[in-house]
Amino acid sequence: MKSDVSQSKDTRLIIFKILAQFVILGCTWVLGFFQSTMVFKYLFIVLNSQQGTFLYIVHCLFNKEVRDEYRKWLGCSSSSSTPDSMKEAPSVSEDLDKAGEEKQKKGTRPG
Repeated sequence: MKSDVSQSKDTRLIIFKILAQFVILGCTWVLGFFQSTMVFKYLFIVLNSQQGTFLYIVHCLFNKEVRDEYRKWLGCSSSSSTPDSMKEAPSVSEDLDKAGEEKQKKGTRPG
């Protein structure tokens, strides 16, 4: 039963993506055929140049897994969802601070 529901959701998602891609890639060219006024020309140029952005939105930002990864990457998620191994790893600034302290201990004497 759950696999049927899952398959149904996947099918709807694929159909949505197909229709969105059709609108993004196809319908902007309808404006290209009817470039009788400057408004249509500018609208065609703007929409056609943003096709990549629209595809990114449909295929990446509408995907829950990708949104979750962006939230993790941007630090918007709570610290409880961060794995323990990542919490224990030192940051780059901590490594640089330690390297600077070791240099001072080894070779530099105040004059």
